[in-house]
Amino acid sequence: MTSETVRPKAIMCLLMLWLTDCGSPLAPGQCRDPEGRGPIPFLSFSCAPSGFDLRCVATLAETGYCATPGTRDVTAMAQWTSSNSSVASFASPGLLRVLIPGEVEIMVAYGYQTAFSRDFTVAPGATAEEMVHLLVIVEDATVPNKRIADASIDVMPERGPAQHCQSSSTGACFFWVFPTAVRVRANKLGYQPSEGIAPAPTGGVSQNVSLKLSPSP
Repeated sequence: MTSETVRPKAIMCLLMLWLTDCGSPLAPGQCRDPEGRGPIPFLSFSCAPSGFDLRCVATLAETGYCATPGTRDVTAMAQWTSSNSSVASFASPGLLRVLIPGEVEIMVAYGYQTAFSRDFTVAPGATAEEMVHLLVIVEDATVPNKRIADASIDVMPERGPAQHCQSSSTGACFFWVFPTAVRVRANKLGYQPSEGIAPAPTGGVSQNVSLKLSPSP
């Protein structure tokens, strides 16, 4: 066989490999992104009252390239954590047993994935109530998008105790509060104090308010 005969056959083989993405054939329903990109997993969970306890369910979904449609229940395989096991602890994956009155934050992980936590006020003999994640941001009123670190922030909910926080380097603080309107006050040396209202959420479990501080004259 001459080199002139081998060369066209080699070119044809390379062309066939390129047309098939240079790999083995795909199984039905299988996906291969030509740039090697893959799906992005997203873990979430929800909890519902089960008597005076909580029954939680964790699900894994995918977005992006080659994502598998739908969700997968990973409750039994996930790692469940209670922020205060003396108030409530997990008797089995997803089942939170309430022991004494108090507040507890629930966290869940599945492999390297973690979900946004949820917080509940619980008590034996009472239905658990989910708290709201309140985000407060403090900004300079005279400089666009300039946040103020180390500002003193006080929140006064219509229900529940008042809370206090010093704003982070990004000018933010977050609190767990009952789903009601919340009065918020912020101040810092060199600025005039400012107040605002975070209205009660109409849906979901988060609310936010931004306060702008003006420099003192």
